[in-house]
Amino acid sequence: MIKLNSLKMAALKNGVRPHLLCQGGFTLIEISITLALLTVLMVMLSFGASYFLKEGKRKESVTEIRFIQQKVRSYAALNSLNIGDAIAKSDLVGTGKLFETEPIDPATNASYTWGSTVPDVGTPYVSSTDTSVDPTPVD
Repeated sequence: MIKLNSLKMAALKNGVRPHLLCQGGFTLIEISITLALLTVLMVMLSFGASYFLKEGKRKESVTEIRFIQQKVRSYAALNSLNIGDAIAKSDLVGTGKLFETEPIDPATNASYTWGSTVPDVGTPYVSSTDTSVDPTPVD
């Protein structure tokens, strides 16, 4: 304590403020390492976020295909159609029909590929151009 007081007294004589003698801080290396770690964490976060966004779009596409499949089954039941009977996209899409507008694949923002007949159970009526989407519906 005595040594610190003598340093303060010497500093005061030389015109240096004593609170600057005891001031701590970070070195340039410590700040650089901290910034590097934060950068690595941000890169990892951005890759994770892009994966979750892509996976969300894929799941949304599968849900949309399932919804279309259920509508096709309903249309077939209401119109007494059997498996293999002809059914066109124009029968399903349009004003006053099951779909007012044509559904768009959320994974690719493109149109689905539509079938031409009432599908068998477990066979999709529409398919996506996105190869990561498993179009096999659960009826």
